[in-house]
Amino acid sequence: MILIILRCTLTRSLTASFLIFLSIMMIHDGFAMTLDDFQWKSRILLVNTLGAQAALTKEVHRFIDENICDIDERNLKVFFFDNFYSDGWEDFPLEMKEGVWLIGYDGGIKDYSLDGSLLHRLFSVIDGMPMRRAEMNNHSACGE
Repeated sequence: MILIILRCTLTRSLTASFLIFLSIMMIHDGFAMTLDDFQWKSRILLVNTLGAQAALTKEVHRFIDENICDIDERNLKVFFFDNFYSDGWEDFPLEMKEGVWLIGYDGGIKDYSLDGSLLHRLFSVIDGMPMRRAEMNNHSACGE
């Protein structure tokens, strides 16, 4: 499943972000997605759950709802896999285990947790990255 963030201006000073979760079977001229498709374009939060981990999926969805502006500001895309499968993906791009991964612009794994604990440190990990520090100097923060 792909997280797409659309920004809609409601008033001059108020901007709301809306989430649309879309299942997409094929991307990029009929080819399934890989992490390479996002390299140097977006950061990735990848969530893989096995049937018993439905609570993790709910926790991540709640985190997204509560932090949409911060997620958008950090150019972070969220992808959900269930038992190593997600529509539109070639195959599971990481080590075959459940959990939450943060993938950087360079395509490297920046952090991992088996549970939702990565969510508690996610923004501080991203904000400590050199490219993010440069972004913060060039962009306004949420709500400004």
